[in-house]
Amino acid sequence: MSDKIAVSSRVPVTRQMVSQLDFYRTNLKWNEVLLNDPPYPLPDSCYNYGNLDAECIRMIKIKSPEEQQMLLKCRLELLVEENNKQVRLLEEEIGDDGAEILNENDDEEVPDNIMFAVFNGEVDTVLTWLRAPCDDRDNGVDRINMKSSSNGFGNSILNLTLYEGHKYFAIFLLQKFGPNVDSIDGIGGTPLVHACKGANNNYDQHYSDAVLLLEWGANKNTGVVERNDAIGYARRLSNKKLLNLLENPLGGRRCEIFGLQSRSDLNGRLCFVGKYLNSIGRYIVRIGEERGNNEYIKIKSSNLKRRDRTTDDPGDDDIEFLGLDPETKNYNWKFCTREEKSVSKSVANDYCVD
Repeated sequence: MSDKIAVSSRVPVTRQMVSQLDFYRTNLKWNEVLLNDPPYPLPDSCYNYGNLDAECIRMIKIKSPEEQQMLLKCRLELLVEENNKQVRLLEEEIGDDGAEILNENDDEEVPDNIMFAVFNGEVDTVLTWLRAPCDDRDNGVDRINMKSSSNGFGNSILNLTLYEGHKYFAIFLLQKFGPNVDSIDGIGGTPLVHACKGANNNYDQHYSDAVLLLEWGANKNTGVVERNDAIGYARRLSNKKLLNLLENPLGGRRCEIFGLQSRSDLNGRLCFVGKYLNSIGRYIVRIGEERGNNEYIKIKSSNLKRRDRTTDDPGDDDIEFLGLDPETKNYNWKFCTREEKSVSKSVANDYCVD
């Protein structure tokens, strides 16, 4: 009998697995609390029963109150069962290795107090931390691309900023710090996936977030949460406007126009690509980056090439942080054109941290 080395078939434990376990445990606890506390609220911006699509929500709302409660109870029971199953599977896979994983590279995580500042939109606190000189604890990791601890689901600063609706702050981070727009969090999602997931059902906000990310080059096919990518969530939520952008290669992108014969004056101009019209094989695009520009044309994809926004080429409008207004206690922002940048630069420097 020959000697054989036993090879373990166990999947190596990763930080993402530990974050997923925390995520499903939190969901399980939350759904159990709701299940044991009837009557159940109708799906709304606070809770959507695991992202029911628009048609399901409509069907529930036209039912009688008794039928609504029965359907919502069944839905919660299903969510409890699904989350409980995921918790058991992950606990079995992770075993006792989870604590060891959590202790690795803790110095490459965003401190909890900074993530709370991001959550609350405390811009000056976050900027002070981002601009502070790096030390040995950072291990060479760019602070803007660090993530929260597993208890914070491995969230990036950009993702949490957008999710909490701090739009101007997100634009500022993109222009000044260049965060990774495709950063994958602890549960497998990217900022674009979460924007499309629309957990708050605020379609306008999340549509705007998705377009912003697409202009900055976000990958439409990166990231999966609960078996759905960005396109999957747009489809589930029946967001046809967003779905059109995601399903077509140049939808939502910042592009440059070239090769036009009838409108050669537009060659070299930047534009923003909107809806794709299948019937004529053209995109509707908005010409130029100037504020208030409302010129739209229909154009073939063969006359468009991507010009994603970058920190070196963020666009015509530059955003500046003007600090906290002592009277309103709100943060002030200013948009200025490239021509105005040299004038506003001295003002912006007053708010820089050495």
